Amino acid sequence: MHIPLHQGNEVLYFECFDNALSKHMSVEILQGRTYKTAKHIDDVRIVLDIGANIGASAVFFASACPKAKIFAFEPAKAPYDLLQRNAKLCSRISTYNFGMFSADREVPLYKGAIDCVSGSVGESVENRTDSETVILRSARDWLNENAVTAIDILKVDTEGCELPILSSISDLLPAVKIIHLEYHSESDRKEIDRILGESHILAAGKILHLHRGELTYIAKSTFSDPRALNRYEIKVNL
Repeated sequence: MHIPLHQGNEVLYFECFDNALSKHMSVEILQGRTYKTAKHIDDVRIVLDIGANIGASAVFFASACPKAKIFAFEPAKAPYDLLQRNAKLCSRISTYNFGMFSADREVPLYKGAIDCVSGSVGESVENRTDSETVILRSARDWLNENAVTAIDILKVDTEGCELPILSSISDLLPAVKIIHLEYHSESDRKEIDRILGESHILAAGKILHLHRGELTYIAKSTFSDPRALNRYEIKVNL
């Protein structure tokens, strides 16, 4: 299934799986309704898209951030094949057929019940019992090997591996301008907020269902005027 993308007078085509969920999620991402941008942040050079699936987020970030290099990671074979094809829409997207974690691993990835978007190394009601073996890399080791010392936008949607990834690059997190996360348990959501709460502010959030939601954090350091950060805050002292 192909989704048309209009770039000036040119029409390009993004390829998704032939099912309603894949098309819906791709359109939501490509049209900017899933990953919000921040108007005051424009100098984006490095984007890490961890859990890139078929590449809708990578293509969106490439369009929204015209100076950025996009590193897109997807461990599962079927979505990675589409990711590779969709990455050809922009030369600034580099793709990698492995996932990220806190250490190098080969693990079973349980396939999604409806679409590969819910494939996970942890079992849940959204997965089937059959799996494929995938490679996970240490996020810290990969960054060191590729001399990536700073990240401007970090997107992590890894069906439960978010906390190990964040922990492995914890020293870089305070300087990341925008962090997009999907959480997959209520305990993970609370821990994510604890990790990022000092350096970032929660700018957007959406509960998809119990134990699953989308979060966007923006670094407090990107606000030059504290009044822009706190002007909606209400504090009551009784």
